Amino acid sequence: MAKPRLRKSKQQWRDGYNKKVRIDLSKDINLMSQIIVDEIKSGIDEGKDINGKNFKKLKTATIKQKIKKGYPLTPLKATGKMQKVYVRKRATKDKQRAVVSMPLIKRGDIGFYHNEGKGNLPLRKWFGIGKVARRRLDKYIKLRIRNLLRL
Repeated sequence: MAKPRLRKSKQQWRDGYNKKVRIDLSKDINLMSQIIVDEIKSGIDEGKDINGKNFKKLKTATIKQKIKKGYPLTPLKATGKMQKVYVRKRATKDKQRAVVSMPLIKRGDIGFYHNEGKGNLPLRKWFGIGKVARRRLDKYIKLRIRNLLRL
């Protein structure tokens, strides 16, 4: 007669794995999240989206409003609130996850609409991880894990 197979639940497997392999990448994750924040801010300064493409030009009515209020003519830069992107939650040894967030004021809603291209706002992908940054970060973390596993 065949022996019954004992199956571990996902949680039991995860607990056993965590006891055996303990890799702390919290510092690396925090560094990567700060790189993402810096890239978003520099993209807004340069007028480029997360993939390196120029933002869509402003409409003439928007340009007139910005001149009247004394704001710069670069998209997403009027009050400077879109550039206040920050790392909301930093990674720790126990929770190896960082959260990058945009300001939660009314401008955050407008930033979301720009990022999604909703309403009458043109699509301007300014918040997120671009293709170039994703490749760089993937390469960095793979090398880091490889080096840690060699130890």
